[in-house]
Amino acid sequence: LTRSLVVLFVICFCVSSFAQDACSLDGIATDKTAFDNVEVRDILFASEDKQDIYVRTDGNLIYRSTDGGVTFNPIMDDMPDFYTEFGQSNFGVSSMRKGAEDGLVYFMGANYKIYWITRGDGIYKEHLTGDDYIRSILPHPENANLVLRLLVICDESVEPLSCTTQLDISPAQGTEGSWEVIRQYIYEYSWGELNGQIFFVSVPTELMTGNYQDIPIEEHRFYMSQSLGASIDFVSQPGLFVFQYLDGVIYAAKYDNVTARSDLFLSADSGQSYLPAQFRGVSSIAHIDSSLYIILNSDEGISFITVCSEESGASSVGNLFQADLGDGLYWLDRPNIRATCDAAHYRGADFQQIYSMAGTYFSNGYASVAFNDTDNIENYIESAVSFNKGGTWALLAPPQGSECAETPNCYLHLFSEADTHVQPIYTNPNSVGLVIATGNEGEYRGALEDSNTYISRSGGFLWELLREGRYTSALLQQGSLLVMVPMGDNTQELLYSWDQGVSFESCLFDTPFEVEVILDVSVDDSVDILVIGKTSAGGIIYSVSFTDSAPAECQGFESAGSDSSDYEIFQPEADGAC
Repeated sequence: LTRSLVVLFVICFCVSSFAQDACSLDGIATDKTAFDNVEVRDILFASEDKQDIYVRTDGNLIYRSTDGGVTFNPIMDDMPDFYTEFGQSNFGVSSMRKGAEDGLVYFMGANYKIYWITRGDGIYKEHLTGDDYIRSILPHPENANLVLRLLVICDESVEPLSCTTQLDISPAQGTEGSWEVIRQYIYEYSWGELNGQIFFVSVPTELMTGNYQDIPIEEHRFYMSQSLGASIDFVSQPGLFVFQYLDGVIYAAKYDNVTARSDLFLSADSGQSYLPAQFRGVSSIAHIDSSLYIILNSDEGISFITVCSEESGASSVGNLFQADLGDGLYWLDRPNIRATCDAAHYRGADFQQIYSMAGTYFSNGYASVAFNDTDNIENYIESAVSFNKGGTWALLAPPQGSECAETPNCYLHLFSEADTHVQPIYTNPNSVGLVIATGNEGEYRGALEDSNTYISRSGGFLWELLREGRYTSALLQQGSLLVMVPMGDNTQELLYSWDQGVSFESCLFDTPFEVEVILDVSVDDSVDILVIGKTSAGGIIYSVSFTDSAPAECQGFESAGSDSSDYEIFQPEADGAC
């Protein structure tokens, strides 16, 4: 299978330097919000302009910013019955969901008996469910009026306790009296892609007796409604017990009575037809059964799936497959990929899409010698990249100028979103060709504490050492600004570069802290970030604006590549091929 990719981009390099020694000096505006004794757990942007922001902290507390994160204020007292406990349940908010219009947010109560709705006006309308429990709320991604909720309804008058689930729909943003029942005995549910489409897993009406958890998965079925639940338009065969809707593709697993495993089916036409997934290349899964499928990506017309291996003898080994969405015929793409096939410690497969370069993917796998030493299998990790949607994979060349490059079998190996205590490979679709990652050099990947931070300006083809040590990074303004904060529990330094890391300036925050994430909150011509972290005293958010310190706007786009232009022409290629 051969795929080609030809891309031509124009990138601007405008260089300017600023000497700063404190992040509060003129040119870089800095504001700090400290959350006493609690850490930041979730953050939700309620408006497209990123000015309306909600933060959920430990203790299920809620804070709001209406100025893009410059200041945050508690809103708990504005939410009726916020501190009310029901039985042994907690008070406060356990999760937040944004609706399809600016300001519309649903807050799920941590006691599962209450939820609040706001429309951005500072009013938080309380809704109680009586004796029922709310398991989840799911606003429609496009229609701001539509919302689904899943209730748990229990009959406490019988022993043992008998419960069922119920899927409801509201056409009026979940207001009182607007909920209508779709169906009971629901196990999974999702909005579909088409207008009025809802997917869910349930059982036939005649089986809706007793506790919903006691009905065997062999009796579960996948249902589709194209009328907002008013009628059922598709029912699968028995045994289809779980599904995932990703990038417009439905992946559904069907229980196999013979093997006690599951078969995988997929639909790329919004549930109108289903194809059995068939895997080729590994004998133990040449049929379509497996103990665990890890659905990875369907974004570019290719479906990537990791199937947990039955032959390796290790719980962290899978096989990466890919298929064209139209046929469901999966062929072995990369064997022995690193994956968590132990469901109790699930972190997915070690696979990432490189969003800054179309058709580019990264994965970590195990060298063949690893299976002679399975007790130390993590010592044999190899990183690879594909520039043609998985058509071929190649180990990463060592960084330019590296001493390791002079030795045999030297490669660059990276940490990804399958790892902990490190920023995943960082890419931004608006920063073409730029990739930032943490890793180390050698025949195999080394320990995290021995890693450094690297940058590629060619979509992962060539690499350079960016900084020694580990950092949390962000790219802003199409890659014009690179911001980095050292990882660790006692940092005050903010590094920034206007030339993609060729040179850096730095400034100091006023409080030592441990960085967790950097978020780009720039809008239009502003250049703003939120730096979220924690101290021994609690969570902390710095609002940092580079808007007044940005260099002059680049000139000469029409004459890119000439001496008079700030722009250069970038054409990615690998081994002489586009």
